[in-house]
Amino acid sequence: MANGDRIIIDRLLVRGVVGLNEWERRARQDILVSLSLETDLHSVGHSDRLEGAVNYSHVARHVMAHVESSQRFTIEALATDIAGICLAHPQVSRAKVKVTKPAADRFARAISVRIERTAAELMQDAYIAIGSNSDDAPAKIVQAVEHLRGIGGLAGASGVYQTRPINGSAGGDFLNAAVRVRTCLPGAEIRRRLKVIEERMGRAQGQGCVPIDLDLCLLGAQQIEAADITLPRPEVFKVAYLARVLAEAGAVRVPGAGEKVLADLARELGSEQETKPRPDVVLPRPNALGA
Repeated sequence: MANGDRIIIDRLLVRGVVGLNEWERRARQDILVSLSLETDLHSVGHSDRLEGAVNYSHVARHVMAHVESSQRFTIEALATDIAGICLAHPQVSRAKVKVTKPAADRFARAISVRIERTAAELMQDAYIAIGSNSDDAPAKIVQAVEHLRGIGGLAGASGVYQTRPINGSAGGDFLNAAVRVRTCLPGAEIRRRLKVIEERMGRAQGQGCVPIDLDLCLLGAQQIEAADITLPRPEVFKVAYLARVLAEAGAVRVPGAGEKVLADLARELGSEQETKPRPDVVLPRPNALGA
C-alpha cells in the first residue's frame, strides 16, 4: 500500500500444538505471533469510528482461536494459515506474519518464520456441502448459504436434492446441496466457522432432526490428515449425492486417490442412493454474496 498504513499486533502469546516430534504433539506449548497488516487508516483516523475499518481485536481473537484449535506440523504452515485469516478481512491488502516457537530447539532461544502474503496468493475454492431435514429445510438451506459470506464469496452452487437419511440419521428426508466459495481461510478455520454457523442456526447434540449440516469437503488441491480436519472429506468417495452436488458446484477432480473425476464418481455411486431433484428450492447464485 503506497501510504504505508499498517496495523501492528506484536508478540501475541498463544498456546497450541505444533511440531513434528511426538513430544510436541502431546502437549500445548507457547507460540508467539506478530502481525503487520497493510490497510488504509485514513477513514478511521478522521472519523474515530470503526465502520469500514479493520477491528484488530477481532483479528487477534480469530488468530488465537485458530492457533489454539489447529494442530499443524510446521510453523511454516501455521504462519500461512494465520496470513489467510488476516487477509479474509477485505480491508487488509497484505499481511506479514512472524511465528516464533521459543522451545523449538535446545541450542536456540527461539526459532521463527516470517512470511508475507496477499489474498490473491492464498485464494482457493472451498466446496461446502449443505444438508437439512428440519420441517423448514428449504428455508434453512438458503439461510445457510447467506451465512457463508463470513467464509468468502459465492462462486458456484449446485441444485438441491431430496435424499433418504443415511447412517441411521433420525427424522425425515434431507435436502442436500453444495456451494463453491472463494476464500483465503485455512481449512481448520473454515471448519470452525461452519460449526459456529450450525450452532447459531439451532443445531445441538442429541437432536432428532438436523436443522443444518455444513461440511467442508474440498479445499483447492489440499490433502490433509490431521486431528482437526481431513481433506478431501472421506464421504466424497462413498456418497453418490455428495459427489453429484460437488460436481454441479464446480469441482472437477478429487485431489489424491488417482485424481478421481467427480462426475465419474457420482455415476459410479449412482445406484447407492435415490435422489430427487427439488427445483422449487433455489440457492443464491454466484456473485450474490460478497467476499
